[in-house]
Amino acid sequence: MGASTWAVLTRYLLLNVIQSVPVLFTLNAADAILVLGGLGFLGLGLPEQVPEWGADIRQALDALPTGIWWTALFPGLALTLMVTGLSLVGEGLNEVMNPLQRRQ
Repeated sequence: MGASTWAVLTRYLLLNVIQSVPVLFTLNAADAILVLGGLGFLGLGLPEQVPEWGADIRQALDALPTGIWWTALFPGLALTLMVTGLSLVGEGLNEVMNPLQRRQ
């Protein structure tokens, strides 16, 4: 058709790929936070000197039988809200950047 390789790459391929990068970043960040929290809960995450939500939940499980439930509630709630928020931001970005998918 006469178009150069760079014209095809920038006009068609790059413009379509760039739209997906922020969406993929937010969804992958939510997955990474869940994996880090799960590994920290199992004791396989970061060193104990580094604070993380999964390790905090694991430490709070020792206090649950004594009736101190809020030490497990707040790290778990923070983890849940962060992952849910990032997922919703990713889905919102997807709807804003790809308006043609909304019509289907």
